[in-house]
Amino acid sequence: MKLGKKQRDRVRSIVLRDIERANDYYEQKVEPILKGRYDVYEASKDFYSSKFPKLSEQTDLVSYDMWSTVQWAIPPIMSAFFGGDEIVNIVGREAEDAKSGEQMKKLIQYQILKQNTGFVTFKHWCEDALALELGVLKCYWKRETDVEE
Repeated sequence: MKLGKKQRDRVRSIVLRDIERANDYYEQKVEPILKGRYDVYEASKDFYSSKFPKLSEQTDLVSYDMWSTVQWAIPPIMSAFFGGDEIVNIVGREAEDAKSGEQMKKLIQYQILKQNTGFVTFKHWCEDALALELGVLKCYWKRETDVEE
C-alpha cells in the first residue's frame, strides 16, 4: 500500500509531535531524577551543599556510600555472566543442528568479546542500572559484506 503525499505528511507530523512529546517528558520528568541519582552516586559537592547548606559552609564532607556499594556489587555480577568458559550457550533443536549450534555459539562469543568489547559494555550497563535505577543497552546487528570483483 502506497501512501499519498497528504497521508505521508500527516503521518510525519504525528510522529514528529510524538517525538517532541517524548523529549519534553524526558527533559521535565526523567532527566531531573537521573541527574539527582547521578549526583548521589558521584558524591557531588554541589548536591551535598544544596542538601545541607549550613553543614557545607563548615566542611566538604560527602558520602561515597552509593558509589562504593555499586562498585562492590559489580564484580560478582560480572563473574556470574562472564566468569565461565562459555558466556553463550546455543543448543540445536535436533541432533543435526548440533554442529551449526556450536558454530553459532563461537561466532556470538567472538562478536561479544572481541569485536564489541562486550565485557566493558556490560559493566557500564550494570553500573548504570545499579546507580541510576535505569540501565539501557542498545543492541543491533550491523551486516557488513566484502564484495570481491
